[in-house]
Amino acid sequence: MLAEHIWVAMSGVVAAIVLAALLMVRLSLKHRRAFRTAAEELGLQWRQKGFLQPGRVKGEVDGVPIAIRTTTQGIGSFERLVTVVEAGIEPQLPIDVRLGRENVLSNLAHGFGVHDLEFGDARFDKLYRVTGSDADAVARLFDEEARLALVVLARDADDLHLDRRKLRWEQAGRVLDPKALERVVKAAVFSVKALQRE
Repeated sequence: MLAEHIWVAMSGVVAAIVLAALLMVRLSLKHRRAFRTAAEELGLQWRQKGFLQPGRVKGEVDGVPIAIRTTTQGIGSFERLVTVVEAGIEPQLPIDVRLGRENVLSNLAHGFGVHDLEFGDARFDKLYRVTGSDADAVARLFDEEARLALVVLARDADDLHLDRRKLRWEQAGRVLDPKALERVVKAAVFSVKALQRE
């Protein structure tokens, strides 16, 4: 009787492991399909990285270098999967500038008197902290069109960073909708083009 219970319990464990593996494979294939479809729609190259990985997407859209990938961030139990879209800025911006999302640390820094550049645009100023070596040049760089483009790009982003060489959009987890990836890439390209107009 005991052996029968052990057999039933072991069968349940094995079935759960097999089911979890099948679900993981299905999710990975859906993720890969999203990357491949987005690459095809945007005229980019998709490269398979491993059997259960979505691969990487690279190429250019309107002359802007684009890369789409997933990566893990954090350490140990704080590790998380992140989807990343990077848009290269070539030639690089003419001034030293950094942009990032406002967060708890930047708000804490404000409390200690560390301030970023403000533009008088409530939507933009609330979303981003901006620093640069030349405040007047940064103000010219982030004109109304560039600020609007970056506000639109922030809609689906968990994090967004910009320096003089690249714009990096991040969202936690897997982005499984190829149309969502296309929207992000197009918004990133539009943002880079708006910043390069000066």
